[in-house]
Amino acid sequence: MISIDDGELASVPLTGSGFSVSYRNSLYGTRAEERYTLGPDGTFVLDQIAADQLAVLEEYYAVPGVPSAAAESDRREWVVEPDPARPAVFEELSIAATDLGQRTLHVDGAPPLELWSLVDDNNPFVELHLKETP
Repeated sequence: MISIDDGELASVPLTGSGFSVSYRNSLYGTRAEERYTLGPDGTFVLDQIAADQLAVLEEYYAVPGVPSAAAESDRREWVVEPDPARPAVFEELSIAATDLGQRTLHVDGAPPLELWSLVDDNNPFVELHLKETP
């Protein structure tokens, strides 16, 4: 289960080992997505980046690999693996959930959760936690 903040603004059952956070890229104005898996030690591992616009991957993220067209069933148009020289592994995942970015949590089998609608402008940050349920 993924819970949002210690005060638990929301919780989403995690049926697999991965989830995504999509957002509107402020520089390009198009949607992008960071895809994570859970490491065996409870860390969050960024394992794929996806976007509707190729420039988001090539310029904004500046990934060294060549993006490829996403599968037809994918939410985004392009996908690429993050820079293997700089692994993105997080013990905590804090997200700025602003109205501008419209960050949204995607978990297979659950409806998208609009994180930005859970907070106000005074404190737009949410933190994702992995929580085991009995």
